[in-house]
Amino acid sequence: MSSEGPALAGGTEPAAEKTPPPAREAWRWTTPGLWLVRGWRNMGERQRIMLLAVPVGIAGGLVACGYRYIVMVGADWLDPAASGLPFWLGVILTVLVPAAGAGLAGLLIHTMHLGGESHGVPAIIRSVTTGNVAKFHKRYGAKSLLSMLVIASGGSAGPEGPIAELGAGVGQAFVPIAHLRKREQPVLVGCGIAGAIAAIFNAPLGGVFFALEIILKDFGLSTAAAAVLAAVAGGAMSRIFFGQAPAFGGMWSEHASLTELPLFLILGILCGLASVAFIKSVHLTTKHMPAILRGRWYAPAAGGLLVGLMALAFPDVRGEGYEFINNVVHLKDLSPLLWLLVFAKILATSLTLGTGAPGGSFAPSLFIGAALGGAFAHLCGWVAGPETAITLRAFPLAAMAAMIAGVFQAPITGTLILFDITGGSYEVVLAALIAIAASSVVTALLRTPSIYTVTLLGAGFDPDLARTATALSGLTVADAMIRPPILRGDERLRDVLHKFADSGLDVLPVVPASGKLIGMVALSDIKSGLLSPEMGDLMIASELATPVRGALEPTDSLVEAFLLMRRLGGDAVPVFHGRGPKAPFAGFITREELANAICGIQME
Repeated sequence: MSSEGPALAGGTEPAAEKTPPPAREAWRWTTPGLWLVRGWRNMGERQRIMLLAVPVGIAGGLVACGYRYIVMVGADWLDPAASGLPFWLGVILTVLVPAAGAGLAGLLIHTMHLGGESHGVPAIIRSVTTGNVAKFHKRYGAKSLLSMLVIASGGSAGPEGPIAELGAGVGQAFVPIAHLRKREQPVLVGCGIAGAIAAIFNAPLGGVFFALEIILKDFGLSTAAAAVLAAVAGGAMSRIFFGQAPAFGGMWSEHASLTELPLFLILGILCGLASVAFIKSVHLTTKHMPAILRGRWYAPAAGGLLVGLMALAFPDVRGEGYEFINNVVHLKDLSPLLWLLVFAKILATSLTLGTGAPGGSFAPSLFIGAALGGAFAHLCGWVAGPETAITLRAFPLAAMAAMIAGVFQAPITGTLILFDITGGSYEVVLAALIAIAASSVVTALLRTPSIYTVTLLGAGFDPDLARTATALSGLTVADAMIRPPILRGDERLRDVLHKFADSGLDVLPVVPASGKLIGMVALSDIKSGLLSPEMGDLMIASELATPVRGALEPTDSLVEAFLLMRRLGGDAVPVFHGRGPKAPFAGFITREELANAICGIQME
């Protein structure tokens, strides 16, 4: 007899009973962790970003603090003047150490096949603008880490660009945890940048607006709130490891009098001109030096060698220059030689960055501003004489902020970094606002984009155009097309004017009974009919129509519509159901509707 038990009548097997889950599995599905996972996934994307902003800011701040510490230690160890060497050996090392550091970085870049990789803030802007932050994750930080070698050995570059790139990489690493759509991913990248920049300057407000104004170009409430949380967390890391003091100073009690304000206007104009000179110098060097040196791996070594030679006459051009900036803002190194140091730093930074050495341009801009402001303060003090009290300490600080506004097209960032590093002195900031505004106006009048935009344009990438294309991607002409009232070919001008008044549009199509579009009538073309009532019955719509240029279909993307409208220069493009001369007219799309589509996406 079978041990399996009797079968049911008819030979059917009994129904198999469900086996209860093992105790371990049952426990797993009732743990609090499961509820946390479910709650996390049921949250909105913005709520997840807010919760992750603090850990992202902490991680970005820790990365920035580590970078800052390594550069400080390396610079002290590689500084020939601080090693007590004989004079002749110190001279040789002053020349050779920057060349060796930049040359080793160039060799590693060549060995790792990173020569064609953009880095720093331009690379971040490109990734964020196109929404492709995932690509940024693969090789982020390679050149940024090598920049520590360049700066510590005396290369004339800044740490802020590489640190921003490392912070962006930290933010991108949290994206898979947040389960974000592609459009929302740049916000976490901006949080990493805000935390890192806040840590390097101990300036949370500066970190926030560096991310919002320069990188994300997004001042939305939820984005700004996340950046603030990250910047505060990153700034806290800096205060834990490096103390409470701002990057360049302490509390400032001086304030400029009304009679001194015109001097800040003159200083702002000088900073605007210096900003343009700096941008063009870096661009031209980057464009022509690789061709002169044939793009070899030793090109950065050549730039480092030239910087070392310059350091024999101007030792302060070496490295990031924070010590020099601190001395100038405390009026320790004011002299007429600062005028020459402005040009020396522009040239040294151009040689470093233009030959392919990794590094940033933010600290050199601050250096140039401090030198220019210090030189201007020395000149004003000499002209006024010792018996006249002038707020000399405000000039270097104002010039630094004005250089940020001019070089990076970021006046808000310049203002708030100045506010942070002066310990919250409104008096200094209010005077500096005049210099910031003047610098911004000068760069605008000279049609000079920011140094990051110039770098991207030189690589064939237009960030403004790409930002628009990214915003319009996924939408078709049908989403923004309007179907206006139709003008018949024989319609009198008087009736045409009534249709314009009823529709509220500036352009109307002329389509006769045949259904084929004759052209478009623009309200601006018939202003004479408004002034001459007798013309209302003499002219007809077909005589007023202007032939159309270009055509779209409802299924075309809004990116194509934007590019076509930009190329033709008109205010409206007709839309047809199909291609060919007999395609029926469907409507048209205007610049206003394109702008509404972009605004609608950004407000979602």
